[in-house]
Amino acid sequence: MLIKLIDSADNLSVQVHPSDDYAIKNEGQYGKTEMWYVVDSEEGAGIYLGFNRDVNKDEFMAAVEAGNLTDLLNFYEVKKGKWYFIPSGTVHAIGKGVTICEIQQSSNLTYRIYDYKRKGADGKERPLHVEKALKVADFSKFDYKPFSKQIGEKTLIGASSYFSTYALRVDGKLTYETDGKSFVSFTCVEGNGKIGDRDIGTCETFYVPAEYGKFSVSGEMTVIAVEVRKYYVGIDLGGTYIKGGIVDDRGNIIVSAKVPTEVNKGSEGVMDNIDALINTLLESTTLKKSDLSGVGMGVPGMIDSKAGIVVYSNNFDWENVDIAGGMQKRLGLKIRIANDANVAALGESVFGAGSKYENCVLLTLGTGLGAG
Repeated sequence: MLIKLIDSADNLSVQVHPSDDYAIKNEGQYGKTEMWYVVDSEEGAGIYLGFNRDVNKDEFMAAVEAGNLTDLLNFYEVKKGKWYFIPSGTVHAIGKGVTICEIQQSSNLTYRIYDYKRKGADGKERPLHVEKALKVADFSKFDYKPFSKQIGEKTLIGASSYFSTYALRVDGKLTYETDGKSFVSFTCVEGNGKIGDRDIGTCETFYVPAEYGKFSVSGEMTVIAVEVRKYYVGIDLGGTYIKGGIVDDRGNIIVSAKVPTEVNKGSEGVMDNIDALINTLLESTTLKKSDLSGVGMGVPGMIDSKAGIVVYSNNFDWENVDIAGGMQKRLGLKIRIANDANVAALGESVFGAGSKYENCVLLTLGTGLGAG
C-alpha cells in the first residue's frame, strides 16, 4: 500500500492502470487500484473518471488523435471531503486546482494516454502508452457510486484486498487499537492533534505497527486511516430466504442482503441464487470477487464440512449435494460449509455474545429447533 499527496497546479495526464493479471503477465510487476480523498480544491476544479457512455476502440483512438479524449470522460466537480474509488482499468485524470490524498496499491505502473502535448526536460513530448491502454481500459459507461459504512467512530470509504480506507473526525480524544494483523497509517488532512504522544499536522502521516495495541488519537482534526484487511462473504442458507453479508476479519458487517431461496428450482437453482446474492453484495461496495478471501456458509441438516457436502437436509430434500464444489466453480473462491446452528454458535463465540466466555451454547428457533 502506498500513500501520496498530490497538489495539481495544472491538468495532469489522462491515464489508466492495468490489473494485476495483465501487469504480472506483461510487465513483471503488480497493477494498480487506487482511491482519492479530496483534501482541498479551487472553485470549479474537478477530476475525470471513466467514460460517460459506452465507447468502442475506434472512437477512443479517434479522440486521442484529435486531442479531445476528455469529451468522452465523466467530469466530476470535486469538493473538500469527497472521495473517489478508482478500480484498475478506469481511465482517469486529475484536473487543475485539486489537492488529494491518494491511497493506492504499491505500484508505479501507469499507461499515459493523453498529456496535453506537454514537453519533458529534453524538449520532446512525453511518451504515451496508447496501445497498452487499449488492452487494459474498461470502455463501458462508468457510473460513480460513493460507498461508505460507519464502523464505530470511523467511516469506511474504500475497501479492497490492497487497502481499507477510513475517514475519521477527531474532536477531543478517542482510543484506537491495532489487532496484530495490520498496521494502520494516519494522514492528517485537516487540523492537527496527536497520535499517542506525537504531534501530527495537516499533510503529515504516521504509521503504527500491527503489534502496537491500544493508543490514543486526540485533537481537532480529520485523518485518513488506512489498514490492510481481509474480506469474506457469509451465507445463511434458509428454507425461505438466503441471507448474506460481506464481513471483514474483525467481524464488522460491511453490507448485507437477502434473496428468496426458491427450493423448487433444485440445488443448481439455489446455487445460482447464492451467486446472484454475492454479486449484489459486491455491487454495493468497492470490492470485487478477487478481493474476497473466501465464502463461509451455514446450511441446515447433516453436513460433511471436510468434503463440503450436504449429506442430508430435510429443509431442501437434498441428499449428497456437493454445494461447496458447485459454488467454487461459480465463484473461483475457497468455500467452507457447516451446519447452520453450529456456525451461528461459532460466530457468537468469536465476535458476539459468547466472546467473553470459554464455553457457550446457542439455540436457534426457526422452522425447527437447533443448537450449537
